[in-house]
Amino acid sequence: HFADGGVFAYGRATFFGSAGGMKLAAPVIGIAAALRLGPGTVGIFYYPWYGTFALDGSWRHWDEGGHSPPQDIGSNYYPARPVYSSNDPVVLDQQMAEIAATGVNQIIVSWWGQGSYEDLALPQVAHYAGLHGLQVAIHLEPYGGRSAGSVESDLANLMARGFSSFFVYQADTIDS
Repeated sequence: HFADGGVFAYGRATFFGSAGGMKLAAPVIGIAAALRLGPGTVGIFYYPWYGTFALDGSWRHWDEGGHSPPQDIGSNYYPARPVYSSNDPVVLDQQMAEIAATGVNQIIVSWWGQGSYEDLALPQVAHYAGLHGLQVAIHLEPYGGRSAGSVESDLANLMARGFSSFFVYQADTIDS
């Protein structure tokens, strides 16, 4: 945790994927409680990029790869609750309660630049996280056109909005 607003950059670790095309007999449900032995920070990545036709006017991420939600989704795992919108207050409240119950005390929110879908979802995500005692850090993704200047502007914007912990994905690819 960087209470002073520091930036943590991490490299290009290879993502080996999920369970591939393996079909599951039941949904994957379960989050193991994280044992906290002290005042440290236990973080979890959180992706507010899901949308439903009913709430958002289009499918977001559920339809990737040519899938046709709600029964056929772009994921190897079907959620325990039906496909959902990251903008649904009921879902956000439930998810944040579940995350907090595990012992996690920080969500690291995927963020794709000013004005992005994830940026517009951020105030509501932060609100529900706060209701459940969760800190919010920002995971600055490699959005199109990201540069040293845009990152500087992003960080200033986000700090003015009260965020002080940042993770910069592929920081070594930012053009100056």
